[in-house]
Order: sequence, then C-alpha cells, then structure tokens
Amino acid sequence: MSVLVVGGSGFVGGYVCRILADRGERVFSYDVSTKPPIALLDAAHDVREKVKLVGGTVSDIPTFFRTIKENDVRGI
Repeated sequence: MSVLVVGGSGFVGGYVCRILADRGERVFSYDVSTKPPIALLDAAHDVREKVKLVGGTVSDIPTFFRTIKENDVRGI
C-alpha cells in the first residue's frame, strides 16, 4: 500500500515515514521542504529507498490530488 505523510520532512513526520517504511509500506513524504528528515538520515539504506520526497503544500489542491492519484496513495 502507498501512504502519503503530510509534513513528512518534519520531526514527527520523519519518524512516521521511517516507521511505515520499516513495516514495508511504500511511503511518500509530502512537504514544502524536500530535504530528508533526520529520522531517515540514520535509517538503513533499504528504508531510505522506500520513502519518496515530494515537494508541495496542502493549499495547492491540484498538486496534492495529482500526487495522490499518480502514486496510487491509499492512506494519508
């Protein structure tokens, strides 16, 4: 399943991304910042590869919904 984590580059969002990736989920970090969160920098390489960083804001509705559709996101 693909999961979109809004605010995934932040402190809490980064750890949520890491936990979901550890569980085998395909994770998309959706945030204004596309820098990898601290939680992913010290994660195993296979976990980092499961998290795709996507730049955007929730106020940009077309980009937000396009990201969901293009990546077959099933959970936010």
